[in-house]
Amino acid sequence: YLNIGILQGIENLAVALEIINVDPIKKIIEFSYLKGGKAIGKQQIKFLQTNTNCTRIVHTSYFKSHSRFRDTFLYPYFHERMINEFHRNMENVLMADSFK
Repeated sequence: YLNIGILQGIENLAVALEIINVDPIKKIIEFSYLKGGKAIGKQQIKFLQTNTNCTRIVHTSYFKSHSRFRDTFLYPYFHERMINEFHRNMENVLMADSFK
């Protein structure tokens, strides 16, 4: 579950995701939106080795709803916010665990 602040923190948007695939060989994690929302889709995170000490993370969104306006104008903005919030949350979890 993610809580995304919108309208400069005045409102919050709750987003729920479910892990649907973990491929340790290809180093891919996929998750989808829970049923019952306004859109269907999935997120995919790929971990790519760039050199011996670095990993490039590629996070891609695939989504579709019944509204062309929503798909063209609203979802790209909110998906970018959601992905940023997701990665901030993961960074906070990793940092908290590293100081235990």
